[in-house]
Amino acid sequence: MSAIEGYCNYVALNLSRVALFPFDRPSPAKPEATRRIKQWVEALGGLGRDGVVHVAELRCHQPGCPDFETVITLMFSAPGDNRTIKILKPLLDVTQEEVSEGIRKALTGGSTGHCPEC
Repeated sequence: MSAIEGYCNYVALNLSRVALFPFDRPSPAKPEATRRIKQWVEALGGLGRDGVVHVAELRCHQPGCPDFETVITLMFSAPGDNRTIKILKPLLDVTQEEVSEGIRKALTGGSTGHCPEC
């Protein structure tokens, strides 16, 4: 077996762990955490009748930023009314108090959780 064939076999066998594909496998707890955060937003009145909430955990590659941030987007039917809440921690670590504070700031025009480099 040549060196190239050996390398190709290595990549094929370890494809899910190779840095060529830096996507994390979803944790089984993440869908539940996403549902929980959406329920908090709805219970806290952040959506109104016509709103939709989207929750995502994103990697930040900027120096000085945390590795992960949770982004909550409140989307409304009226143009320009959408709001984004950033919580500078992984999805599984977000608390109801942080969501509540983020909604309060977002709906009153305050800044929510921006890191200096993002």
